[in-house]
Amino acid sequence: MVALVFLALILWAPVEAFNKPIGLILLAVLMVLGTEALRRQAAGEFPDARLAWVF
Repeated sequence: MVALVFLALILWAPVEAFNKPIGLILLAVLMVLGTEALRRQAAGEFPDARLAWVF
């Protein structure tokens, strides 16, 4: 899902950073780190939760 949002942002390019390679890389890294941080936080708060539709 995050990848689809990022792809949409690349295609739309709402800010100049999406048109520059270094900006694109930086935003991609920040998006991956933020998504992983949110995943770890949710896993810590809900340790027994599972995605039944995925597994």
